Amino acid sequence: MTDKPSCPYDITHTFEILTLILKNGEMKASDSDSGISWRTLDTRLRWLVENGILNMDLPKYGRKTPRYTLTPKGKALAYVMCVGMGVYNGEIDFESAEFSETVENMVLHTSMKDLVERD
Repeated sequence: MTDKPSCPYDITHTFEILTLILKNGEMKASDSDSGISWRTLDTRLRWLVENGILNMDLPKYGRKTPRYTLTPKGKALAYVMCVGMGVYNGEIDFESAEFSETVENMVLHTSMKDLVERD
């Protein structure tokens, strides 16, 4: 069993970052208007890149502002977090037969790779 790096941060800003990138396809650090401090955002983005959740691309020309995109692992994590928040907020009825059947079919018949590449 390999040791997984634990995130030394709460997931609040991580969720915001992942959902922003999921919606927009990419993010620059200046795109976040959540009130998170620059230092915290920089540290969080760096941790997400180091752990294979985000890709960081530096443009070859012009301003060297990094752009962040989701890796397949990050995309899967963002989807799972969105569903979890939907259940938590009462936006998704997890007790409905349709939801249970959909989740069961995804788990039984779909690999995570297929789920990520579907979009």
